[in-house]
Amino acid sequence: MRARRVDANHSDIKDAAIKAGLRVYDTSSVGLGFPDLVVQFGDVTVLWEVKNPQQPPSKRRLTPEQQVARDKGLRARTVLTAEDVITARREMVAMATAIENAKRLA
Repeated sequence: MRARRVDANHSDIKDAAIKAGLRVYDTSSVGLGFPDLVVQFGDVTVLWEVKNPQQPPSKRRLTPEQQVARDKGLRARTVLTAEDVITARREMVAMATAIENAKRLA
């Protein structure tokens, strides 16, 4: 098995997510097309694929393994910048709030 490469901004994205109050699990070494990070806020868990915005779009494409996983239904958000982290956090907070409200109504 070959070593897995991570994008140059991988640590920056991971650190930004942690600083934003998200739980982050680094899964970049899993391989088989699995996304780089598992990210949680409350009852919401999402998968993130980190791509480097400094690379040209052709270099930011999914690898063949990643594409196969997506074609089989695995969903992951592509995150390029700290601003993407903040946007994703806002959406995760909204989802977590909706889940909590639904639990109260049940």
